[in-house]
Amino acid sequence: MIQNIIKIKGELMKMTKDKKVSVGEAISSFNDIEEVRDNRYIYIKYSFKDIENNMNGLCGSYMNPHLMYLKMRCMIIREGWKDHKNYPLKKRFYDNGYLVMSMSTRQMAEEFNMNRNRITEFINKMKEAGWIKVMKLAIPGKPKPQNVYVFGTWDQLTDRIEEYYYFG
Repeated sequence: MIQNIIKIKGELMKMTKDKKVSVGEAISSFNDIEEVRDNRYIYIKYSFKDIENNMNGLCGSYMNPHLMYLKMRCMIIREGWKDHKNYPLKKRFYDNGYLVMSMSTRQMAEEFNMNRNRITEFINKMKEAGWIKVMKLAIPGKPKPQNVYVFGTWDQLTDRIEEYYYFG
Protein backbone atom coordinates (compact mmCIF):
# COMPACT_ATOMS: atom_id res chain seq x y z
CA MET A 1 0.00 0.00 0.00
CA ILE A 2 2.70 2.49 0.99
CA GLN A 3 4.79 1.51 -2.03
CA ASN A 4 1.75 2.07 -4.27
CA ILE A 5 1.20 5.53 -2.78
CA ILE A 6 4.89 6.43 -3.20
CA LYS A 7 4.73 5.21 -6.81
CA ILE A 8 1.56 7.21 -7.46
CA LYS A 9 3.01 10.33 -5.81
CA GLY A 10 6.16 9.91 -7.90
CA GLU A 11 4.10 9.69 -11.10
CA LEU A 12 2.10 12.72 -9.96
CA MET A 13 5.28 14.72 -9.32
CA LYS A 14 6.69 13.70 -12.72
CA MET A 15 3.41 14.72 -14.36
CA THR A 16 3.50 18.13 -12.66
CA LYS A 17 7.14 18.70 -13.70
CA ASP A 18 6.37 17.98 -17.36
CA LYS A 19 3.47 20.43 -17.57
CA LYS A 20 1.71 22.96 -15.42
CA VAL A 21 -1.10 21.31 -13.46
CA SER A 22 -3.33 22.99 -10.91
CA VAL A 23 -3.42 21.64 -7.38
CA GLY A 24 -7.07 20.58 -7.88
CA GLU A 25 -6.18 18.59 -11.04
CA ALA A 26 -3.25 16.94 -9.30
CA ILE A 27 -5.34 15.94 -6.30
CA SER A 28 -8.22 14.63 -8.42
CA SER A 29 -5.72 12.67 -10.53
CA PHE A 30 -4.22 11.24 -7.34
CA ASN A 31 -7.69 10.31 -6.01
CA ASP A 32 -8.60 8.59 -9.28
CA ILE A 33 -5.54 6.36 -9.06
CA GLU A 34 -5.79 5.60 -5.30
CA GLU A 35 -8.30 2.71 -5.15
CA VAL A 36 -6.10 0.04 -3.57
CA ARG A 37 -7.50 -1.54 -0.40
CA ASP A 38 -5.13 -2.07 2.47
CA ASN A 39 -5.37 -5.79 3.28
CA ARG A 40 -3.31 -5.72 6.45
CA TYR A 41 -5.12 -6.74 9.62
CA ILE A 42 -4.88 -5.80 13.26
CA TYR A 43 -5.48 -8.74 15.57
CA ILE A 44 -6.86 -7.74 18.95
CA LYS A 45 -7.75 -10.26 21.64
CA TYR A 46 -10.94 -9.52 23.55
CA SER A 47 -12.17 -11.75 26.33
CA PHE A 48 -15.87 -12.60 26.33
CA LYS A 49 -16.11 -10.92 29.75
CA ASP A 50 -14.67 -7.66 28.38
CA ILE A 51 -17.17 -7.69 25.54
CA GLU A 52 -20.07 -8.43 27.91
CA ASN A 53 -18.99 -5.51 30.10
CA ASN A 54 -18.77 -3.16 27.08
CA MET A 55 -14.98 -3.07 27.39
CA ASN A 56 -15.46 -1.49 30.83
CA GLY A 57 -17.07 1.52 29.18
CA LEU A 58 -14.35 2.05 26.56
CA CYS A 59 -16.95 1.89 23.78
CA GLY A 60 -19.06 4.55 25.45
CA SER A 61 -22.62 4.08 26.57
CA TYR A 62 -23.99 3.49 23.07
CA MET A 63 -24.06 0.26 21.13
CA ASN A 64 -22.57 0.25 17.64
CA PRO A 65 -22.70 -2.48 14.96
CA HIS A 66 -19.16 -3.68 15.74
CA LEU A 67 -19.80 -4.09 19.46
CA MET A 68 -23.18 -5.72 18.76
CA TYR A 69 -21.44 -8.15 16.39
CA LEU A 70 -18.89 -9.05 19.07
CA LYS A 71 -21.60 -9.59 21.68
CA MET A 72 -23.59 -11.77 19.26
CA ARG A 73 -20.44 -13.74 18.48
CA CYS A 74 -20.06 -14.52 22.19
CA MET A 75 -23.39 -16.36 21.96
CA ILE A 76 -22.41 -18.75 19.17
CA ILE A 77 -23.64 -22.30 19.67
CA ARG A 78 -20.81 -24.77 20.09
CA GLU A 79 -20.13 -28.28 21.37
CA GLY A 80 -22.02 -28.90 24.59
CA TRP A 81 -25.09 -26.91 23.53
CA LYS A 82 -28.35 -28.69 24.41
CA ASP A 83 -30.98 -28.27 21.69
CA HIS A 84 -34.54 -27.43 22.66
CA LYS A 85 -37.15 -29.67 21.04
CA ASN A 86 -38.39 -26.95 18.67
CA TYR A 87 -35.01 -25.21 18.23
CA PRO A 88 -32.56 -27.78 16.81
CA LEU A 89 -29.76 -25.26 16.32
CA LYS A 90 -26.88 -27.59 17.18
CA LYS A 91 -28.26 -30.48 15.17
CA ARG A 92 -29.24 -28.44 12.13
CA PHE A 93 -26.39 -25.93 12.01
CA TYR A 94 -23.38 -26.56 14.30
CA ASP A 95 -23.19 -30.28 13.51
CA ASN A 96 -23.13 -29.31 9.81
CA GLY A 97 -20.17 -26.95 10.24
CA TYR A 98 -21.86 -23.57 10.81
CA LEU A 99 -21.14 -21.06 13.57
CA VAL A 100 -24.56 -19.66 14.49
CA MET A 101 -26.59 -17.94 17.17
CA SER A 102 -30.29 -17.28 17.30
CA MET A 103 -32.23 -14.74 19.27
CA SER A 104 -35.38 -12.74 18.54
CA THR A 105 -35.07 -9.00 17.98
CA ARG A 106 -37.12 -8.53 21.17
CA GLN A 107 -34.61 -10.58 23.17
CA MET A 108 -31.68 -8.75 21.55
CA ALA A 109 -33.26 -5.38 22.37
CA GLU A 110 -33.43 -6.41 26.02
CA GLU A 111 -29.95 -7.98 26.05
CA PHE A 112 -28.21 -5.07 24.30
CA ASN A 113 -30.37 -2.30 25.80
CA MET A 114 -31.53 -1.03 22.41
CA ASN A 115 -34.85 -0.67 20.61
CA ARG A 116 -35.93 -3.27 18.05
CA ASN A 117 -35.67 -0.88 15.08
CA ARG A 118 -32.02 -0.19 15.90
CA ILE A 119 -31.36 -3.95 16.23
CA THR A 120 -32.87 -4.51 12.77
CA GLU A 121 -30.85 -1.60 11.34
CA PHE A 122 -27.56 -2.99 12.73
CA ILE A 123 -28.33 -6.53 11.55
CA ASN A 124 -29.03 -5.20 8.05
CA LYS A 125 -25.71 -3.30 8.12
CA MET A 126 -23.89 -6.49 9.17
CA LYS A 127 -25.57 -8.46 6.36
CA GLU A 128 -24.74 -5.79 3.76
CA ALA A 129 -21.11 -5.70 4.93
CA GLY A 130 -20.87 -9.51 4.68
CA TRP A 131 -20.18 -10.00 8.40
CA ILE A 132 -23.14 -12.38 8.85
CA LYS A 133 -25.70 -14.33 6.85
CA VAL A 134 -29.26 -14.82 8.02
CA MET A 135 -31.06 -18.13 7.67
CA LYS A 136 -34.61 -18.95 8.70
CA LEU A 137 -35.67 -21.73 11.06
CA ALA A 138 -39.35 -22.71 10.96
CA ILE A 139 -40.70 -23.28 14.46
CA PRO A 140 -43.76 -25.55 14.86
CA GLY A 141 -46.73 -23.54 16.10
CA LYS A 142 -45.15 -20.15 15.35
CA PRO A 143 -46.43 -17.97 12.48
CA LYS A 144 -42.99 -16.59 11.55
CA PRO A 145 -39.65 -18.40 11.33
CA GLN A 146 -36.84 -17.64 13.75
CA ASN A 147 -33.76 -15.83 12.40
CA VAL A 148 -30.52 -17.77 12.70
CA TYR A 149 -27.41 -15.61 12.35
CA VAL A 150 -24.51 -17.39 10.64
CA PHE A 151 -21.05 -16.02 11.45
CA GLY A 152 -18.93 -18.51 9.51
CA THR A 153 -17.95 -22.14 9.48
CA TRP A 154 -15.80 -24.49 11.51
CA ASP A 155 -13.73 -27.54 10.66
CA GLN A 156 -12.39 -30.35 12.83
CA LEU A 157 -8.65 -30.71 12.29
CA THR A 158 -6.64 -33.57 13.77
CA ASP A 159 -5.67 -31.70 16.92
CA ARG A 160 -8.14 -28.79 17.16
CA ILE A 161 -11.23 -27.07 15.80
CA GLU A 162 -10.54 -24.26 13.32
CA GLU A 163 -13.16 -21.51 13.00
CA TYR A 164 -13.53 -19.36 9.86
CA TYR A 165 -15.52 -16.14 10.23
CA TYR A 166 -17.01 -14.09 7.40
CA PHE A 167 -15.74 -11.00 9.25
CA GLY A 168 -12.41 -10.84 11.04
